[in-house]
Amino acid sequence: QTSVRIYGIIDYQALAKQHGRDTSPMQTILFAGGRDSIQLLQHEPTVALDLPLRVLVHEDERGVVWITYHKADFLIYQHDLSENNIAAQHLADGLHKLVKEAAN
Repeated sequence: QTSVRIYGIIDYQALAKQHGRDTSPMQTILFAGGRDSIQLLQHEPTVALDLPLRVLVHEDERGVVWITYHKADFLIYQHDLSENNIAAQHLADGLHKLVKEAAN
């Protein structure tokens, strides 16, 4: 299993305020997974278009917080990887675990 770590956070609400605008709380969190990310890049360089992985966290008009991200199936389909690609699955599993912990 891979370890997934946070590489950065884009705070869209803060950016909007810098430009005199207002928006609901919204952030994109950037994640990467060390050796599994590198293994995927070595196998299929176009994966770099979707790395680091991203998670969108936003609040809707009712105050409900949503967490949205692409699962392993997206990487596998988008980059024509084998459905049995262990690196893609490890990366997705690590991200899913982090998201699940954050949501609780």
